[in-house]
Amino acid sequence: MKNTPLKISLFVVITISILLIITGLFFYKNFTGILRGWNQSNKMMVYLKIDSTPEDKNKIVSLIKNNTSVLNVNIVDRAQASLAFQTSLKEYSSGLVSAEEMVDLIPETIEVDLINNLNLYERELIFVELATLLRSQSPIEEVSYS
Repeated sequence: MKNTPLKISLFVVITISILLIITGLFFYKNFTGILRGWNQSNKMMVYLKIDSTPEDKNKIVSLIKNNTSVLNVNIVDRAQASLAFQTSLKEYSSGLVSAEEMVDLIPETIEVDLINNLNLYERELIFVELATLLRSQSPIEEVSYS
């Protein structure tokens, strides 16, 4: 009976210590996963002018693919962009996107992904290099990256 409070307090301290260690491990694993995903999720978006032709798009895509650090180039046409817009706004955009005049105002976009083993600084340098090259092209309205 003499050692009962000591045993109970020892049990409580060990239980709390183990819970703190497990919580710290979960936080560390989730935090590193979030940072790793954030590092690999940055993209470059190239917005084309409304009157760009398929030849212009192919020329821009070939310019982008010349860079060896580019992993994937995806062209998002007006129909895909309007569907994405419509699903993001749900019922609020149903009449807006169906009008032909509004669909014509949506620019076609080229999404550029870089290879995964680059760090943030290398990605930034490559994006700056690609952006300066692409901004000089006539069919491009705007270039953004993050």
